[in-house]
Amino acid sequence: MSPLCYKVCYTKKGGNKLKVYLVTDTLDNALWHVRWYESHSPPSDDAELRVLPVYSKKEYARLW
Repeated sequence: MSPLCYKVCYTKKGGNKLKVYLVTDTLDNALWHVRWYESHSPPSDDAELRVLPVYSKKEYARLW
């Protein structure tokens, strides 16, 4: 089954709670946003980004 969309989440280093940064339709767009954030974020920023696929129609409807 293919993903319905992708969400980019972030967490503080050492933390375990994920917060949604953005939602996008394509993996390429999600990876582009991660690269952009890593190159344009302040040096003191200690956030860790993760790209997660969304397979559930219920979660997809909640995000959009």
